[in-house]
Amino acid sequence: MVLKVLRRLVGLSTSASAHEALASSNPGLEWWDHSLQAGNPLPSAWVKLSVWRRDHGTCVRCGGQESVWFDYIVPVAEGGSITEQNLRLMCQGCRRREPRAGA
Repeated sequence: MVLKVLRRLVGLSTSASAHEALASSNPGLEWWDHSLQAGNPLPSAWVKLSVWRRDHGTCVRCGGQESVWFDYIVPVAEGGSITEQNLRLMCQGCRRREPRAGA
């Protein structure tokens, strides 16, 4: 449904592929196709919001609120997912002190 609306907005037929639609409407987005092939390693805004609410905007280790980052429990490169269950909030200091799985 959304794809059909986007195609109508850019003036393409509904039979055109998504890549053709983007390439013809904005030639500066050549990199977009490459990111689709590799997958998107970034969590969605909804997942980030859910993790932020779950962890109350504080580091899960020390409870600090400064320099808090989203941290993968299992890195995506090592097979981790981009879901709420694999994300947590950690401050910069705790992230530095935590040993990594591959180290």
